[in-house]
Amino acid sequence: AGTTFSWTRTNTTNLTGIATSGTGSSITGTLTNITNTQQTTTFTVTATAGSCTSTTTVTVTVNPRPTVSATNTNQTICSGSAITNIVITNPNSVAGTTFSWTRDNTTNLTGIAASGTGSPISGTLINTTNTQQVTTFIITASTAAGCSSTTTATITVNPRPTISATPATQIICSATAITQIDITNPNNLAGTTFSWTRTNTTNLTG
Repeated sequence: AGTTFSWTRTNTTNLTGIATSGTGSSITGTLTNITNTQQTTTFTVTATAGSCTSTTTVTVTVNPRPTVSATNTNQTICSGSAITNIVITNPNSVAGTTFSWTRDNTTNLTGIAASGTGSPISGTLINTTNTQQVTTFIITASTAAGCSSTTTATITVNPRPTISATPATQIICSATAITQIDITNPNNLAGTTFSWTRTNTTNLTG
């Protein structure tokens, strides 16, 4: 009874989040390593009873957490178009950082794998539906020490209207009406409109 506890710690410049000293029977808090290399802080804990004291030490090693950044994180494209490369970097340059990623909505949007590693993320997305679809990439930077951070990239893929024209070929005599060419949109994409041009307008008039 009557024993009190106090503590101090080292390396308070590179490891923040817990005070340089304190009192009481527990030390808690979150340490943030503000560098890109492993850092250590040593707590010196003192027990005091009257004029008598004793000390012990506790050492905490804090590995750096790699930061992650990605370019072109908000894109809208048409189905069948290549995405703009998503380039992934590690701004705080933690040695040994690797990149991995996963994405959702892989049923309605095909053409790029459900997961992968490295930078950049590239490829062509196919919207298999007739409505706008979205896929979100979750991008992770990680180290062998088990520290990681994430960011996201979102790609919106508008459906591309399919088109059919029948009959596709005709052979007729001059000054004879063509068989009507019926144009349709087989994938029934709302808002689809049709336009056309033709060649050889000098020798074929009318």
